[in-house]
Amino acid sequence: MVIAFEGTVKEGKIPEVGKTVKFLPEHCMMQKVHSGVVVEVEGKRVYIEGIDLKVF
Repeated sequence: MVIAFEGTVKEGKIPEVGKTVKFLPEHCMMQKVHSGVVVEVEGKRVYIEGIDLKVF
């Protein structure tokens, strides 16, 4: 289970703190969309908690 994710925004705009975002981690072996709540933003570095794997 993943609890948090820290990464760099490569495309699109930088999300605001408190927003729920959908993202695809570069290292995800299943290449599935994840979602979580942005808790910290520093430049292009974003820290997301409450990770949920979206299985459609």
